Amino acid sequence: MADAAMTILDSRAATPPVIIDREALLDHFEGDLEFLQEIIALFIEDYPRRLGVLRDGLAHHDAAALYRAAHSIRGSVGNFGATEVAAAAARVEQLARLGDWTQAPDACTRLDALVQRLVTVLQTL
Repeated sequence: MADAAMTILDSRAATPPVIIDREALLDHFEGDLEFLQEIIALFIEDYPRRLGVLRDGLAHHDAAALYRAAHSIRGSVGNFGATEVAAAAARVEQLARLGDWTQAPDACTRLDALVQRLVTVLQTL
């Protein structure tokens, strides 16, 4: 994409678009596109497992597992400057710490959707 900021739009108002500033991302990796592509490949390979752990933690009301999965996702997406995804992961972390099982399902669903959309953006790089 020619623009510095890349966006994937979705008609679902509850899930904001995933935005990555391509120039900032390349700056973060010191212009090393090959290394960036390696990190992207590792993330794309690993994200299904991380989301699986997140879903299992939610299904079993395992706050520690839910927290660890969300924390891991937040750290990974931070490499890409995906602030919306990181904020959604931080929200799940917070709910896991509180043991809030009423809001956690929606927060996990939102995080899952944002991660999926991030992957779509990353695959275009």
